[in-house]
Amino acid sequence: MRAVGPGGAEGEAERDEERRGCVGGRQGQQHRGRHGGGRGQYRRPPYPAARRDAGPVPGARAPSTLGTFLRSFTHGHALQLHAVHRRFLGQLAAHAPLLPGAGDKAFIDIDSTHKRVYGRAKQGAEYGRFKGIRTLHPLLATICTPHARPVIATVRMRRGKAADSRGAPKFVSEALSTAVEAGCTGTRILRADSQFYNAGVISACRRAGAHFSITCGLNPSIKRAVLGIPDQAWQQITYPTAVPDPATGELVSDAEVAEIPAYTAFASRTKAERVKFPPGLGQRLLTLRG
Repeated sequence: MRAVGPGGAEGEAERDEERRGCVGGRQGQQHRGRHGGGRGQYRRPPYPAARRDAGPVPGARAPSTLGTFLRSFTHGHALQLHAVHRRFLGQLAAHAPLLPGAGDKAFIDIDSTHKRVYGRAKQGAEYGRFKGIRTLHPLLATICTPHARPVIATVRMRRGKAADSRGAPKFVSEALSTAVEAGCTGTRILRADSQFYNAGVISACRRAGAHFSITCGLNPSIKRAVLGIPDQAWQQITYPTAVPDPATGELVSDAEVAEIPAYTAFASRTKAERVKFPPGLGQRLLTLRG
């Protein structure tokens, strides 16, 4: 039971209707004041009968049901989904011209990316490379050929603070095996930037019988090897499209390339993990200057 104020039951009913209206509270008062009307002049427009009377659609689930289902997945469930994706990609490539020329040459590119997410409770969302922004940091691998656009081979979700190369050796092995299932039976070349230059990634390529083209950073041993290259060993090359110079920002299209005569990568690791680059054996360590 509640008391009815001045104005009787009709006035109270009007006030209830105003409080439930699409413009309520102070906005409703401002609306009435601007138009010079009294309390009774503002009315909420009636909703269509279909909207008022429509109930839940039979068999329809709440929007949060799918999210609740996915949040219940464990790491094992995610690996099972990856396996399904690999098999599907292999079957699709067998029945459709997905990767023409894969029997001759195929490129497998791996990289990491940061995906911004919202909500503090989201699993794995952390402040990583970007200040004040919560992200996830997944690994991605694509397959392409000289005649085909890239196709996503596999994805590995990681938390926002994960290092770029975290889990990369196993991920590379999975991507190379996925390429074989997708019909890449010829030369497979894995390409990656300097974040993936480590003994584990290169060992995974060698175990799979794949070639690799990985950028390496200028550590002290690399610098010494580059300084030992004679000037007559540098060869002039021209880029098909101009690229910005890292130091000046100017567009350049000319550079020089040379092969380091002899170099042993990861010399501090075991002999099985070391990679030697002697000339003439198919493994070449190239350096650029421009």
